Amino acid sequence: MQALWGGPETLIVISSDLSHYHNYDGARQRDHSFCRHEETLNLEQIEDEQACGRFPVKGLLTRARALDLRVTTLDIRNSGDTGGREQRDRLRGCIGSILPHRSLIEDVATNAFKAAFGDPRFPKLTQVELAELDLSVSILSHARPIAFDSEAEAVKALQPDVDGVILQANGPDGQTKRGLFLPQV
Repeated sequence: MQALWGGPETLIVISSDLSHYHNYDGARQRDHSFCRHEETLNLEQIEDEQACGRFPVKGLLTRARALDLRVTTLDIRNSGDTGGREQRDRLRGCIGSILPHRSLIEDVATNAFKAAFGDPRFPKLTQVELAELDLSVSILSHARPIAFDSEAEAVKALQPDVDGVILQANGPDGQTKRGLFLPQV
């Protein structure tokens, strides 16, 4: 990192998703706690589940502490901040099934209802929002592994707007954790 460090003109930006799967107020509380620890260079208090990008953040905070630098949060928001009429063309609810486990029509209906009324990141869909709603349903084929040896090969193997990506790993509790990026993402 020392080779990349310049003078006062140097600006390093690290962006990270923060907490996941919490209701709006819970996410805001966790995310603001993370920012307080970040801005005070208190990286020891940053918990593993507070940020997906915790390792690069902690690395930069370690360097910032060594150089006696100041950390400033430029923006913080969660999925719930993008809902509402004043935020048109923004994702409002995104709930689905990665693996098939019931009929397609039942799965679409159940997850559409959950996205509108059961996503803890957003308030329930209102009649006013319904008039402005664009509904999108993505139906994916069966997952197929893509062989690659590097990030560059993986990117080259993927077709934008065609391929979705499922990331899978075992959590510390031994449970399989999955995340899905739809083709349009």
